Amino acid sequence: KVYSGLVGDVDLISGESFAFDYATENGTATDKTAGFDGPTLSPKRLTGVVKISNRLLAQTSPQAESNIYALIGQGINAAMVRAAISGSTNGPEGLYDSAGNVQAGTAGAPTWDDVVGLETLIKSSNATKDNLYYLSDPALMGKLKTTKKDAGSGIYLVGENGMLNGKKYLDTTLAGTLDAGASHPLIYGDFSQMAIGFWSGVQMTVDPYTLAAEGYTRVIFNIYNDVQLANPKAFAIRKNFTV
Repeated sequence: KVYSGLVGDVDLISGESFAFDYATENGTATDKTAGFDGPTLSPKRLTGVVKISNRLLAQTSPQAESNIYALIGQGINAAMVRAAISGSTNGPEGLYDSAGNVQAGTAGAPTWDDVVGLETLIKSSNATKDNLYYLSDPALMGKLKTTKKDAGSGIYLVGENGMLNGKKYLDTTLAGTLDAGASHPLIYGDFSQMAIGFWSGVQMTVDPYTLAAEGYTRVIFNIYNDVQLANPKAFAIRKNFTV
């Protein structure tokens, strides 16, 4: 869920179900509190500087300008997605550290039991039934595509339809590895429970002076945003799969 135009910190509702109980005919009902019991969205500064050749600016065409804007947009988007998944210094904590369910186990190749175990963690938390996806880096997806469900079936964990355990499975290079590349996390969760907040659009400052002697114009970008899990129990992770 995207929250735009924010002012100040924003407390989130966790989305956990309220518990109701039976009582006697005239017994007093127990109060159920509805409040902001989730994490807090707080603005964090995503920034970058792009040096553009003054010659390019003098000779530019609409197509070249459009290409520059597209590359800048891709860079900003990649930084936000990478931080949302694996966290960032001075930025969002990321799914790797904020997921509410962590599957234990020694490092090793993924098995069918491991995959189903992530689903079981979510179900046992009674956190969600909707918008559930698996997510990892491409290397782990490749491993799951070549790993058989069991010795005799000839069925692979990820089939030709790209599904894992009957759910959509997404891979991205923006999902970082751990332990110097040895560990490949696998996430399972309800991504509608991920909240992305924006306190501004893309702020752009053009500086034609600092590198004028070198023939460059500097463009400084600032975006204030944050990513939090409204309900961390809606996510499960195994961090130490090997490929």
